[in-house]
Amino acid sequence: LGVEAMRTLLAKNEKSLITKALNSDDSQKAEQTIRALGNAGDKGAEEILWNIIEDSERPLALRRAAVTGASNSRNSAMKLTKLASGGRLDENLKDATASALHTSQWPDVKAQAIKLFPLPATKNNKPLPPITELVKLKGDAKLGRILFNTTATCNKCHIVNNVGREVGPDLSEIGKKLTREAMYQSILFPSAGISHNYESYLIAFSDGTTVNGLVPSRTDEEIAVKGVDGITRKYKMADVEIIKKQNISLMPADLQKVMSEEDLVNVVEYLTTLKEAKQLGKEQAAGGESQKGKQGE
Repeated sequence: LGVEAMRTLLAKNEKSLITKALNSDDSQKAEQTIRALGNAGDKGAEEILWNIIEDSERPLALRRAAVTGASNSRNSAMKLTKLASGGRLDENLKDATASALHTSQWPDVKAQAIKLFPLPATKNNKPLPPITELVKLKGDAKLGRILFNTTATCNKCHIVNNVGREVGPDLSEIGKKLTREAMYQSILFPSAGISHNYESYLIAFSDGTTVNGLVPSRTDEEIAVKGVDGITRKYKMADVEIIKKQNISLMPADLQKVMSEEDLVNVVEYLTTLKEAKQLGKEQAAGGESQKGKQGE
Protein backbone atom coordinates (compact mmCIF):
# COMPACT_ATOMS: atom_id res chain seq x y z
CA LEU A 1 0.00 0.00 0.00
CA GLY A 2 1.26 3.45 -0.93
CA VAL A 3 0.73 6.61 1.10
CA GLU A 4 -2.13 7.95 -1.06
CA ALA A 5 -3.88 4.58 -1.06
CA MET A 6 -3.50 4.47 2.72
CA ARG A 7 -5.00 7.94 3.11
CA THR A 8 -7.94 6.89 0.97
CA LEU A 9 -8.53 3.76 3.07
CA LEU A 10 -8.31 5.77 6.29
CA ALA A 11 -10.70 8.42 4.95
CA LYS A 12 -13.21 5.68 4.09
CA ASN A 13 -12.59 3.96 7.44
CA GLU A 14 -11.60 0.75 5.64
CA LYS A 15 -9.66 -0.55 8.63
CA SER A 16 -10.42 -4.18 7.78
CA LEU A 17 -8.31 -3.93 4.61
CA ILE A 18 -5.48 -2.29 6.55
CA THR A 19 -5.66 -4.98 9.23
CA LYS A 20 -5.54 -7.68 6.56
CA ALA A 21 -2.37 -6.16 5.12
CA LEU A 22 -0.79 -5.87 8.58
CA ASN A 23 -1.60 -9.51 9.33
CA SER A 24 -0.17 -10.74 6.05
CA ASP A 25 2.23 -13.68 6.14
CA ASP A 26 4.41 -11.55 3.86
CA SER A 27 6.45 -9.60 6.42
CA GLN A 28 7.71 -7.15 3.81
CA LYS A 29 4.13 -6.32 2.79
CA ALA A 30 3.20 -5.80 6.44
CA GLU A 31 6.17 -3.46 7.02
CA GLN A 32 5.36 -1.57 3.82
CA THR A 33 1.87 -1.02 5.23
CA ILE A 34 3.43 0.27 8.46
CA ARG A 35 5.54 2.78 6.51
CA ALA A 36 2.46 3.98 4.62
CA LEU A 37 0.62 4.46 7.92
CA GLY A 38 3.56 6.41 9.31
CA ASN A 39 3.61 8.75 6.32
CA ALA A 40 -0.16 9.19 6.10
CA GLY A 41 -0.31 12.02 8.64
CA ASP A 42 -3.62 10.77 10.01
CA LYS A 43 -4.80 10.36 13.62
CA GLY A 44 -6.44 7.08 12.68
CA ALA A 45 -3.08 5.85 11.41
CA GLU A 46 -1.46 6.83 14.72
CA GLU A 47 -4.00 4.78 16.63
CA ILE A 48 -3.29 1.71 14.49
CA LEU A 49 0.47 2.17 14.91
CA TRP A 50 0.20 2.43 18.69
CA ASN A 51 -1.94 -0.69 18.82
CA ILE A 52 0.94 -2.50 17.12
CA ILE A 53 3.65 -0.90 19.29
CA GLU A 54 1.87 -1.93 22.47
CA ASP A 55 1.01 -5.46 21.31
CA SER A 56 3.79 -7.70 22.62
CA GLU A 57 2.37 -10.61 20.61
CA ARG A 58 3.17 -8.86 17.33
CA PRO A 59 6.45 -9.64 15.53
CA LEU A 60 9.18 -7.41 16.95
CA ALA A 61 10.22 -6.23 13.48
CA LEU A 62 6.69 -4.90 12.93
CA ARG A 63 6.61 -3.16 16.31
CA ARG A 64 9.97 -1.51 15.64
CA ALA A 65 8.76 -0.33 12.24
CA ALA A 66 5.63 1.05 13.93
CA VAL A 67 7.81 3.06 16.33
CA THR A 68 9.60 4.61 13.36
CA GLY A 69 6.31 5.35 11.65
CA ALA A 70 4.64 6.80 14.73
CA SER A 71 7.61 9.10 15.38
CA ASN A 72 6.59 11.09 12.28
CA SER A 73 3.83 12.57 14.44
CA ARG A 74 4.79 15.11 17.08
CA ASN A 75 2.23 13.73 19.54
CA SER A 76 3.60 10.21 19.15
CA ALA A 77 7.20 11.40 19.30
CA MET A 78 6.47 13.15 22.61
CA LYS A 79 4.67 10.04 23.87
CA LEU A 80 7.76 7.96 23.09
CA THR A 81 10.00 10.38 25.01
CA LYS A 82 7.67 10.22 28.02
CA LEU A 83 7.66 6.42 27.97
CA ALA A 84 11.46 6.41 27.80
CA SER A 85 11.96 9.03 30.52
CA GLY A 86 9.52 7.19 32.77
CA GLY A 87 11.27 3.86 32.31
CA ARG A 88 8.16 2.38 30.68
CA LEU A 89 9.52 1.83 27.19
CA ASP A 90 9.85 -1.81 26.13
CA GLU A 91 13.56 -2.68 26.19
CA ASN A 92 13.25 -4.30 22.76
CA LEU A 93 12.05 -1.00 21.28
CA LYS A 94 14.80 1.23 22.67
CA ASP A 95 17.08 1.16 19.61
CA ALA A 96 14.17 1.88 17.26
CA THR A 97 12.98 4.73 19.48
CA ALA A 98 16.46 6.21 19.91
CA SER A 99 17.15 6.03 16.18
CA ALA A 100 13.84 7.69 15.28
CA LEU A 101 13.97 10.45 17.90
CA HIS A 102 17.63 11.33 17.31
CA THR A 103 16.67 12.43 13.80
CA SER A 104 13.35 14.04 14.73
CA GLN A 105 12.27 17.16 12.86
CA TRP A 106 11.33 18.83 16.17
CA PRO A 107 14.30 20.35 18.06
CA ASP A 108 12.82 19.75 21.52
CA VAL A 109 12.16 16.08 20.74
CA LYS A 110 15.68 15.70 19.38
CA ALA A 111 17.11 17.37 22.49
CA GLN A 112 15.21 14.93 24.68
CA ALA A 113 16.51 12.01 22.61
CA ILE A 114 20.10 13.14 23.09
CA LYS A 115 19.57 13.18 26.87
CA LEU A 116 17.64 9.91 27.02
CA PHE A 117 19.73 8.00 24.49
CA PRO A 118 23.22 9.57 24.42
CA LEU A 119 25.34 8.43 21.51
CA PRO A 120 28.20 6.15 22.58
CA ALA A 121 31.74 7.47 22.77
CA THR A 122 34.34 6.75 20.10
CA LYS A 123 37.69 5.00 20.63
CA ASN A 124 39.23 8.12 22.17
CA ASN A 125 36.27 8.45 24.58
CA LYS A 126 35.08 11.53 22.75
CA PRO A 127 31.25 11.71 22.61
CA LEU A 128 29.79 11.72 19.13
CA PRO A 129 27.83 14.78 18.01
CA PRO A 130 24.13 14.33 17.12
CA ILE A 131 23.40 12.41 13.92
CA THR A 132 21.94 15.58 12.41
CA GLU A 133 25.41 17.14 12.81
CA LEU A 134 27.31 14.05 11.62
CA VAL A 135 25.44 14.05 8.30
CA LYS A 136 26.79 17.53 7.55
CA LEU A 137 30.41 16.38 7.79
CA LYS A 138 32.31 15.49 4.63
CA GLY A 139 34.60 12.49 4.87
CA ASP A 140 37.34 10.89 2.77
CA ALA A 141 35.87 7.95 0.84
CA LYS A 142 39.29 6.47 0.04
CA LEU A 143 40.25 6.36 3.72
CA GLY A 144 36.77 5.07 4.49
CA ARG A 145 37.31 2.15 2.14
CA ILE A 146 40.51 1.20 3.92
CA LEU A 147 38.85 1.52 7.34
CA PHE A 148 35.88 -0.57 6.16
CA ASN A 149 38.23 -3.45 5.38
CA THR A 150 40.56 -3.05 8.38
CA THR A 151 39.94 -1.13 11.62
CA ALA A 152 36.15 -0.95 11.36
CA THR A 153 36.01 -4.70 10.58
CA CYS A 154 32.91 -4.20 8.41
CA ASN A 155 34.12 -6.73 5.84
CA LYS A 156 34.00 -9.49 8.45
CA CYS A 157 30.22 -9.53 8.07
CA HIS A 158 29.47 -7.66 4.84
CA ILE A 159 30.32 -8.11 1.18
CA VAL A 160 31.16 -5.25 -1.16
CA ASN A 161 31.70 -6.21 -4.78
CA ASN A 162 32.24 -9.88 -3.95
CA VAL A 163 34.82 -9.17 -1.22
CA GLY A 164 34.10 -9.85 2.46
CA ARG A 165 31.91 -12.29 4.38
CA GLU A 166 28.25 -12.81 3.69
CA VAL A 167 26.89 -12.68 7.22
CA GLY A 168 25.02 -9.38 6.96
CA PRO A 169 23.43 -7.75 3.91
CA ASP A 170 25.48 -7.17 0.75
CA LEU A 171 26.47 -3.48 0.78
CA SER A 172 27.59 -3.22 -2.86
CA GLU A 173 24.72 -0.84 -3.68
CA ILE A 174 23.95 0.57 -0.23
CA GLY A 175 24.69 4.11 -1.44
CA LYS A 176 21.52 4.18 -3.53
CA LYS A 177 19.37 2.43 -0.92
CA LEU A 178 20.05 4.43 2.24
CA THR A 179 20.49 8.12 2.95
CA ARG A 180 23.55 9.31 4.84
CA GLU A 181 21.34 9.77 7.90
CA ALA A 182 20.00 6.21 7.64
CA MET A 183 23.57 4.88 7.43
CA TYR A 184 24.50 6.53 10.72
CA GLN A 185 21.30 5.20 12.28
CA SER A 186 22.10 1.66 11.10
CA ILE A 187 25.64 1.79 12.51
CA LEU A 188 24.82 3.43 15.84
CA PHE A 189 21.52 1.63 16.45
CA PRO A 190 21.87 -1.73 14.64
CA SER A 191 18.91 -3.34 16.38
CA ALA A 192 16.50 -0.54 15.43
CA GLY A 193 15.56 -2.49 12.33
CA ILE A 194 17.01 -5.83 11.27
CA SER A 195 16.95 -6.65 7.55
CA HIS A 196 14.78 -9.50 6.36
CA ASN A 197 16.55 -12.87 6.35
CA TYR A 198 19.22 -11.55 8.73
CA GLU A 199 17.50 -12.21 12.05
CA SER A 200 19.74 -14.21 14.38
CA TYR A 201 18.74 -17.31 16.31
CA LEU A 202 19.93 -19.10 19.42
CA ILE A 203 19.95 -22.89 19.04
CA ALA A 204 20.30 -25.05 22.16
CA PHE A 205 21.20 -28.74 21.89
CA SER A 206 20.41 -31.71 24.10
CA ASP A 207 24.06 -31.95 25.19
CA GLY A 208 23.90 -28.47 26.73
CA THR A 209 25.83 -26.64 24.00
CA THR A 210 24.49 -23.63 22.10
CA VAL A 211 25.20 -21.79 18.86
CA ASN A 212 23.82 -18.60 17.45
CA GLY A 213 23.68 -17.13 13.99
CA LEU A 214 21.51 -16.88 10.91
CA VAL A 215 19.35 -19.80 9.80
CA PRO A 216 19.50 -19.94 5.99
CA SER A 217 17.63 -23.25 5.83
CA ARG A 218 15.77 -25.69 8.01
CA THR A 219 14.07 -29.04 7.41
CA ASP A 220 12.60 -31.73 9.64
CA GLU A 221 15.97 -33.49 9.55
CA GLU A 222 18.54 -30.70 9.85
CA ILE A 223 19.11 -27.01 10.46
CA ALA A 224 21.80 -24.86 8.86
CA VAL A 225 23.35 -22.11 11.00
CA LYS A 226 25.64 -19.42 9.61
CA GLY A 227 27.94 -17.97 12.27
CA VAL A 228 29.69 -14.60 12.39
CA ASP A 229 32.68 -16.29 10.75
CA GLY A 230 30.60 -16.63 7.59
CA ILE A 231 30.67 -20.43 7.73
CA THR A 232 27.43 -22.39 7.48
CA ARG A 233 27.29 -25.50 9.63
CA LYS A 234 24.57 -28.14 9.62
CA TYR A 235 23.10 -29.85 12.68
CA LYS A 236 20.65 -32.70 13.15
CA MET A 237 17.23 -31.53 14.28
CA ALA A 238 17.04 -34.60 16.50
CA ASP A 239 19.75 -33.00 18.67
CA VAL A 240 18.02 -29.61 18.90
CA GLU A 241 16.00 -28.70 21.99
CA ILE A 242 15.35 -24.98 21.53
CA ILE A 243 15.33 -22.58 18.57
CA LYS A 244 14.80 -19.00 19.70
CA LYS A 245 14.84 -15.86 17.57
CA GLN A 246 17.09 -13.19 19.06
CA ASN A 247 15.84 -9.64 19.57
CA ILE A 248 19.16 -8.00 18.77
CA SER A 249 21.20 -7.72 15.61
CA LEU A 250 24.34 -9.79 15.03
CA MET A 251 26.00 -6.48 14.18
CA PRO A 252 27.97 -5.16 17.19
CA ALA A 253 26.22 -2.31 19.00
CA ASP A 254 29.52 -0.64 19.90
CA LEU A 255 31.29 -0.65 16.54
CA GLN A 256 32.13 3.05 16.89
CA LYS A 257 34.41 2.21 19.85
CA VAL A 258 37.11 1.03 17.44
CA MET A 259 36.89 4.27 15.44
CA SER A 260 37.31 7.97 15.99
CA GLU A 261 34.59 10.39 14.90
CA GLU A 262 36.65 11.14 11.79
CA ASP A 263 36.96 7.41 11.04
CA LEU A 264 33.20 6.94 11.29
CA VAL A 265 32.55 9.87 8.97
CA ASN A 266 35.04 8.46 6.47
CA VAL A 267 33.40 5.02 6.52
CA VAL A 268 29.97 6.53 5.90
CA GLU A 269 31.42 8.67 3.10
CA TYR A 270 32.71 5.47 1.48
CA LEU A 271 29.32 3.77 1.86
CA THR A 272 27.62 6.64 0.03
CA THR A 273 29.78 5.90 -3.03
CA LEU A 274 28.57 2.28 -3.29
CA LYS A 275 25.83 2.63 -5.87
CA GLU A 276 26.55 -0.04 -8.46
CA ALA A 277 27.75 -3.58 -7.83
CA LYS A 278 31.04 -4.51 -9.49
CA GLN A 279 32.90 -7.78 -9.67
CA LEU A 280 36.31 -7.10 -8.14
CA GLY A 281 39.15 -9.38 -7.13
CA LYS A 282 40.18 -9.27 -3.50
CA GLU A 283 43.47 -7.59 -4.39
CA GLN A 284 41.46 -4.56 -5.53
CA ALA A 285 39.87 -4.04 -2.12
CA ALA A 286 42.08 -2.12 0.26
CA GLY A 287 42.80 -4.27 3.23
CA GLY A 288 40.31 -6.81 1.94
CA GLU A 289 41.93 -9.92 3.39
CA SER A 290 38.66 -11.73 4.06
CA GLN A 291 37.07 -13.63 1.26
CA LYS A 292 33.43 -14.52 0.92
CA GLY A 293 32.62 -16.98 3.69
CA LYS A 294 32.78 -20.55 2.47
CA GLN A 295 30.20 -23.00 3.58
CA GLY A 296 31.29 -25.88 5.76
CA GLU A 297 29.88 -28.80 7.56
